[in-house]
Amino acid sequence: LQALNRAFGTLLQEVQALAQVVIVVLQGAVLGGGFGLACVSDIAIAAGQAQFGLPETRLGLLPAQIAPFVVKRIGLTHARRLALTAARFDG
Repeated sequence: LQALNRAFGTLLQEVQALAQVVIVVLQGAVLGGGFGLACVSDIAIAAGQAQFGLPETRLGLLPAQIAPFVVKRIGLTHARRLALTAARFDG
């Protein structure tokens, strides 16, 4: 599990650092790591029914691995609210 977490963290850093434009199309559940991937993209196109959020809080976990990317994309106040409440929002 530790190796998988490190690999995912490396993936997020590498995607964010790419010189190419990264475009993601989002539908369904964009939660946790999926939300992190959306946050490192340059352009995110979401279906209206897509559900975004940080459900780790409901499991008693912090979304620590993706938190820096989420904060950079949506700002500290919104990221904090999502992390503390496990609230969801749609596309």
